[in-house]
Amino acid sequence: MTEPRLTDVPGVGEATAKALAAVGIGNAGDLARASTATLTAVRGLGPSRAASIRTAARSLLETDSDGSHPGLDTVPSKKKKRDKKKDKKKDKRKRKKKRKDKRKKKDKKGGKGKKDKKRGKGKKKRKKNKK
Repeated sequence: MTEPRLTDVPGVGEATAKALAAVGIGNAGDLARASTATLTAVRGLGPSRAASIRTAARSLLETDSDGSHPGLDTVPSKKKKRDKKKDKKKDKRKRKKKRKDKRKKKDKKGGKGKKDKKRGKGKKKRKKNKK
C-alpha cells in the first residue's frame, strides 16, 4: 500500500509540496513524522501552519478497518479561478438587486432619500472672512 501524496493533505498545494520536497519530505508519511524545526525551515511555513498540516497528514494516515484512508474522502476540492469569479459576480448581482429593491421600497413610501436631502433646503452659504 502506498502512502498518500503531499498534495492529498489539506492545506498543502503544489507550491508547498515542491518546497517540502526540496527539504526531503516526499509524501504524507514523511510530513507526519517531520519535526517542527524541519517544517518551519521551509519558506512560507510558520509554526502554526506547520503544526496544522502535520496534524492533517497524521489524520490522513490513520486507516479505517477496511484499510481505506478516511482523510482522503473528506479533502475538499479546490475551486478554480473561473468558479470563484462566477461566485463573485453572482454575489455582486445579489447586492445590486437588494439595493435596487430597497430604493423602490423607499420611493413607494414617499420618503426622501439621501440625494434629495442634499439638494434644495438646508444648504447654507458660507460667509467670507475679512481680514
